Amino acid sequence: MAPSTLPRGIYPPVVSFFKDDKDETLDTETLKKHVVRMVRAGCAGVVVQGSNGEAVHLTRDERKANVKAAREAFDDAGFKNAVLIAGCGVQSVHETVIFCKDAAEAGAEYAMVLPPHYYKAWVPLNDIVQYFRDVADESPIPIIIYNFPAPVGGIDLDSDTLTALAQHPNIAGTKLTCGNVGKASRLAQIPGFSVLGGGADLQTPFLFVGAVGTIPGIANILPSLCVQAFKAFESGDYKRCMELQANLAESDWCVIKSLVAGTKYALSKYYGYGGYGRRPIARPDDRIKQLFGESFDKFIALEQQAFKETEVKP
Repeated sequence: MAPSTLPRGIYPPVVSFFKDDKDETLDTETLKKHVVRMVRAGCAGVVVQGSNGEAVHLTRDERKANVKAAREAFDDAGFKNAVLIAGCGVQSVHETVIFCKDAAEAGAEYAMVLPPHYYKAWVPLNDIVQYFRDVADESPIPIIIYNFPAPVGGIDLDSDTLTALAQHPNIAGTKLTCGNVGKASRLAQIPGFSVLGGGADLQTPFLFVGAVGTIPGIANILPSLCVQAFKAFESGDYKRCMELQANLAESDWCVIKSLVAGTKYALSKYYGYGGYGRRPIARPDDRIKQLFGESFDKFIALEQQAFKETEVKP
């Protein structure tokens, strides 16, 4: 049973991995290695098949396989307390509930759910609110509402809407990739409702207003740097925290400008695994390679130093 409030910490939204073959076959063995690297760096857990995880490129069976692989990897490596969040949101209550049940059966403790958006022009806000309530009624695991306007036609749930949804006993929190710090501050006042930032560039501001942690894409590449800044905040060393936050904001900008293709290129370059996204995500071009050129090397050096401070052994 998942705790009603998420443990504080960093939750990398891990990429999915595919073999470089004609069918772009799912590679769960590489995912296992990757998620263990995240928790060894001090992360509280991971999110599988979010935006970075190419959820929209995965079949139902592949989603289940990813969740199962991540849970097995944590357990086999001795990290049984690592939290596993699975992206489950699709367009109907019916299918979203199926994905939530699949995720729970495969070992996830939480389901992260986007608003439905295909019929945005005909579905009013009240119906979107009811969608979340209906999913939460039927999901065997708690729901984290994923507020990310960009991929859902601009739907941006405000704090009044999220406050109303937070009253549901099976809605545990929200990920605010909208980046609205004021919204985060208002929602963080709700007892038992977990607010998570959606990027490393706003990690510290979100923590200052009461967020329990962050789900930052850059943590795929620099997990220890994210954890190091989080620990500095938790210890009250705000001067150091702000210095570390500057590194997060600068490095995260490279990921923001390159998304999945850039993250996977950086993983391949610096860690020897990563591969490519599924089509239509293109192979990395010269622009992406330049983003992760010599100027990014300094962050890898800082990551290696930070790992010595943040490493967790089972």
